[in-house]
Amino acid sequence: MQNYFAFASRYCCVPLRERAGTKIKRLMRIGICCGTILLVTAQVLFARVSGAQDIRETKIQFGLKNASLKTALQKLQSQSGYNVFYLSSRVSAYNNIHIEKETRSVYQTLELILQDTPFSFRQEGKSIILSEQAPAPLPAAHRTVQPAPVRGRVSDEKGQALPGVSIVVKGTQTGTISDQDGNYTLSVPEGYQVLVFSYIGYNTREIQVNGRTSVDVTMTESVASINEIVVVGYGTQSKRT
Repeated sequence: MQNYFAFASRYCCVPLRERAGTKIKRLMRIGICCGTILLVTAQVLFARVSGAQDIRETKIQFGLKNASLKTALQKLQSQSGYNVFYLSSRVSAYNNIHIEKETRSVYQTLELILQDTPFSFRQEGKSIILSEQAPAPLPAAHRTVQPAPVRGRVSDEKGQALPGVSIVVKGTQTGTISDQDGNYTLSVPEGYQVLVFSYIGYNTREIQVNGRTSVDVTMTESVASINEIVVVGYGTQSKRT
């Protein structure tokens, strides 16, 4: 019996080992073939991208009149064979592009199309990618300085609020009036520092702001207001008190 099992293990198991080895070899061959195909495909794609002609060398005949930027880019893509990528929402604001019909390089044509826009471009293989440049900061001498707001309250000598007081920045047409609580807010342009407060029956006051953002003012009654007008049955007369 022992000799029988030794004989079976020696001769009957050989085909099983051979079949397993054949399957492994087959799988290895399939893997090598797939790897080769992928490698060749990658090389072909790389060759196509790296072999794309420079847009400085590619010539096209291009021209248009009063077209939008989006239309110009679509026409360029159609005529040049390059894929042009951009954000549609960003280019839609630019119109009235006029370019004389002439044979130029794709690079020169793009420069003409984008000359009055904030866009720049770069080539990546058969693709042209547009990017928007951030606007350069203005020199300090040309920056618009926002007026500094000045707030305050206008009252009489007793501390009572005075509504309807006229407040004007001296030397300008900028002004406002105080509200029912005597409060006001006024933007003072750069270079002007005097506020003029005027109200019927009160002395006009000119107040220097001197960089302050809060200016409260007390108005004094005018001497002229001491003369009262008395209405009588046959006319009017002045009464001095």
